[in-house]
Amino acid sequence: LNSRQETEPSFIGQLSVAATRKQKAKTQVLIVTVNRVYLMRSGSDKAEKDGHLRDLLTLKSLKPNSIELEFHGGVTIAGEMDPADVNKFITEIRISEDILFPGRERAQKIQLTVDPKSRVRPLRPTVCGPCGGFVICFRSMLNYTHTAYGVVEQEVCYLVDNVLED
Repeated sequence: LNSRQETEPSFIGQLSVAATRKQKAKTQVLIVTVNRVYLMRSGSDKAEKDGHLRDLLTLKSLKPNSIELEFHGGVTIAGEMDPADVNKFITEIRISEDILFPGRERAQKIQLTVDPKSRVRPLRPTVCGPCGGFVICFRSMLNYTHTAYGVVEQEVCYLVDNVLED
């Protein structure tokens, strides 16, 4: 993940992906960072699928052990995992969304469909940092556009965090 300018993962779990006509059932690794969701083969460092949280349209969990993510562009990640892991996964996605996009309107937020609704717990207010979380969102958009975090970007972030914070 370091080569992708990523932060430490906030969630790592095993996802059982159902068999299709072309492939047999398999267990993969599901990783959530503040920017993206990755689906990787066990023992591999290459992502089979990944999607930025900006592109995450829906998160469904109609059974306690199942999840389905749909991203803009047609990327879908779906499978089953331990129910406790599903609940933690949902919480981590919601926290990451609040950190990255603190001012998002309800209509812009990830559409969450969880059954039963009692599995969606209230979140603590997110501390966004100076300037309403600009630096975190700015770094995430660099990640989204695959733009390197260079000297100019570092200076912008430093100025916002240290000079404009008051």
